Amino acid sequence: MEIETKYVLAETDFKRISVIFAKRRAENLIKKDSYYSRYSTVKKSIAKKEPLIRIREENGKGFLTVKRKFMKGNFESNQEEETKVDDVSVLKNLFLSTGYSEYFHKEKSAWSLIREVPFKDEDSVYVHMELESVNKKYFYLELEVTGNVPEDKAMQAIVGIANEFGIKEEQRDNRTWPEILGIKV
Repeated sequence: MEIETKYVLAETDFKRISVIFAKRRAENLIKKDSYYSRYSTVKKSIAKKEPLIRIREENGKGFLTVKRKFMKGNFESNQEEETKVDDVSVLKNLFLSTGYSEYFHKEKSAWSLIREVPFKDEDSVYVHMELESVNKKYFYLELEVTGNVPEDKAMQAIVGIANEFGIKEEQRDNRTWPEILGIKV
């Protein structure tokens, strides 16, 4: 299970934080995501308990992900099953020929870091941080915790990191990517 949230950034905040990521030798990622569903909207998929299908191309590698989304307060919780694929075009053709439609596409250029957040007298939590430009016009800091971490601890770690970067709670964006990109959900 993963718990994640994203914070919208002004371009000036994006540039300020990117300097910090560069100093920490963040990995640069290019992600091209295509989402597929048998239904015309995300809401219909969720109502039918249909998982979302994501086909990702990331730095020359392919991945197929089956996603089930849940909102827990202000945080998104996802159950994901993912596998590597050799040729994403074969998968895209398979889904299109069996009644699925690509209902949205996004491209991310991101800097990625893993941050350890220690807790007094407890195990540390590892937070995956991505500073991202989406479709070359939206700027976000996305923070996620995966594994068997208690929700309250994961959320505390995420909020703590956001605060360290000077990000305010009102910058949290609970919208889905289709909503952000102006696509019917």
